[in-house]
Amino acid sequence: MERYNTEENWLTEITTRTIYLDRRYSLIKSNVGGSHRIFDTDVSHAQSERAAVIALSAFKFKLDFENGDIEPVVFRDNALCMRGHEWLFHVSREPRHGSDETIKFPSNDTIVVLHRGNVFKMNMMENGRLPTHQELRATFQAILDTPKEDSAITMVTTLERDEWAEVSVFQG
Repeated sequence: MERYNTEENWLTEITTRTIYLDRRYSLIKSNVGGSHRIFDTDVSHAQSERAAVIALSAFKFKLDFENGDIEPVVFRDNALCMRGHEWLFHVSREPRHGSDETIKFPSNDTIVVLHRGNVFKMNMMENGRLPTHQELRATFQAILDTPKEDSAITMVTTLERDEWAEVSVFQG
């Protein structure tokens, strides 16, 4: 009962550990965020187009959330808790034996793009402005046109969590 009175949501740690951090199987089995169509249309879209739409939309949401401009979802006249949103951005899930650890970093304006073993760091704000959709699409197309690099980083993420912890650069 003491935990209930001292934490904003006493179930957060329990559910986060049970559902995410304590599970030891590969993330490839549970993190499939890019596998579904994002448009309810028969019009085809280039990969660079989809990447630009997702990156721009997600970054605008991040800015709105950080500025307090996102209204909570209301269910039966009750505003739902939005504390989980703070874990959407600037967070790393680092492999550990037994249970992973989440690390929260200060807000910034960069995104990381992974493509065929290459890792790209992109600044989403230049001179105080967001890039246009066309600028982002061109940047993503340049990334797609980059030759494959000999890298095993994408292979590591397919390991079971305890195996990944063995080879992880995060182990200190």
